[in-house]
Amino acid sequence: MFVDHSDPAVLAVRCDSCHDGVSATGKMDAVPAHVPTTEDCRVCHTAGGSFLPAVFDHSGIVDNCASCHDGVIATGTAAKTNPPHIPITQDCSACHIPTAFAQAFFDHQGIVDNCATCHNGITVQGKHASHVPTNGDCADCHQTTGFRPASFDHTGIVDNCASCHDAGFATPKSVNHVATNQDCGICHTPAGFIPANFDHTGIVDNCASCHDGNTATGMADAVPAHIPTSLDCHFCHTTATFVGGSWVHDAGSAGNCDSCHSPGGGATAKSNLHLSTTEQCDVCHTTNGWAPTVFSHDPNGNYPGDHRRDPGCTRCHGPTISAVIPWGWPQYAPDCAACHANDFEREDRHIGGQNGTVAQNRNCGGSGCHSVTDSEF
Repeated sequence: MFVDHSDPAVLAVRCDSCHDGVSATGKMDAVPAHVPTTEDCRVCHTAGGSFLPAVFDHSGIVDNCASCHDGVIATGTAAKTNPPHIPITQDCSACHIPTAFAQAFFDHQGIVDNCATCHNGITVQGKHASHVPTNGDCADCHQTTGFRPASFDHTGIVDNCASCHDAGFATPKSVNHVATNQDCGICHTPAGFIPANFDHTGIVDNCASCHDGNTATGMADAVPAHIPTSLDCHFCHTTATFVGGSWVHDAGSAGNCDSCHSPGGGATAKSNLHLSTTEQCDVCHTTNGWAPTVFSHDPNGNYPGDHRRDPGCTRCHGPTISAVIPWGWPQYAPDCAACHANDFEREDRHIGGQNGTVAQNRNCGGSGCHSVTDSEF
């Protein structure tokens, strides 16, 4: 018998008044078995000649999903095989929402370890191919609230850093890093790679291979400017500290002082009050100490004797302290009269007596009458 399901009289009664399995196909005839329910058919099915597909209204369903989603009545965890469902005894509602089972959200609350039981690359996403090789659990570095960023606990890591930091698993040495095959732990600490502390123990030469201004601080970075030199750093500096370098004045320094000790030469130059001279520093100074100076007044054998009393520099060298003595009477140099011609007095005891001349008595000290060591002369 044909029944018009659009007839208002038919719609006014419950479907299962006919669909009871006797008068018409009912729930018990369903394959697979129908969901146990006391609701009328029209709650999920439409009247129009086809009960399939049915639409179940999950509104108000907040838990106990597994009472239907058991794999028999409705799709259950055992039927989800690609990939397999996470082994769980929790109800579906712990992760899924009724309107969409896909994009389920797993609540990691309370998960503190043993992450790999699920994060094994089969059940759910596991370590990727470029992950740091480890048999530690995910929780050692990651948090359940977010796998990125991860925090690696370096506690206990004292060497073999390069197994990660040079193998593509962690930050490697920068392109301008000091060339070395030493392990990171020689200079860096796990607590912080910057600043690094380079151990100069055993470094005795070839400092410039690193201290070139790029890899490490070089001469060009010095303030004030470094003394121009092609020598390696270790000739003046120590690995303990570069500040206060000590220049070794070896035999090669003799007679060549002004190559450094001059304006712009990088080392202390003569002061503005220094004696005007072209002589090298070591004529008067020593490499062990510049003060006090030891000046020889007779470098060429033309200083007129060893005077008992110091006449003062300007007395002979003039107000500008010139290295060249401006002889008052150069025609008498290098004898006493070259400076003391104006002091000559005509006396009977001088050569020529009262008529004696300065030229005749020019060498006061050689006359046998005067002595430069005598305060009365």
